Amino acid sequence: MIAAILLIVVLCGIFLMNRNEKDVGLFYGLAWGTSYSDVKAELEQESIGKVTTDDKKQIVIVSAENFDNHEGVSAKILYKFDEDGAVCSVFIALDNENSAYSDQELISLYEKEFTDLCGEGEANDDVVLTNWTTPESSIQLTYLSDGFIILEYTDADHEEVEE
Repeated sequence: MIAAILLIVVLCGIFLMNRNEKDVGLFYGLAWGTSYSDVKAELEQESIGKVTTDDKKQIVIVSAENFDNHEGVSAKILYKFDEDGAVCSVFIALDNENSAYSDQELISLYEKEFTDLCGEGEANDDVVLTNWTTPESSIQLTYLSDGFIILEYTDADHEEVEE
């Protein structure tokens, strides 16, 4: 009986470790290459915020409050799609003007989160603070101005996405 319980615990641990390795660099577990219609449907189901879409231009924007459980931090999340209609970049504009977080506190939280997830990032100039790279993605943290911070996740296969 003890051997069976031990086996289950070990198998669950292996499953969770493998799952976490596969999620590294992906945007909240969303796989790069997911179609516009699938992204739209998933986001409308999750209800993390108000979802606005434009089917003709294949644009999905989510307006979220208390983003990432950070009280008072709002976010506009723009999902970009390539010419084949597959998600290839996610652009997040964070507004912390109405939160208790200072810019530096919020930046430090995200730097720690991405470093824990992806390893040490590459520090840049004063505007683009840090880049992290995984085999699947590149993540960029940018300080835009007081109260505004930008996070951008890009599919490693689509390093430059046309606007």
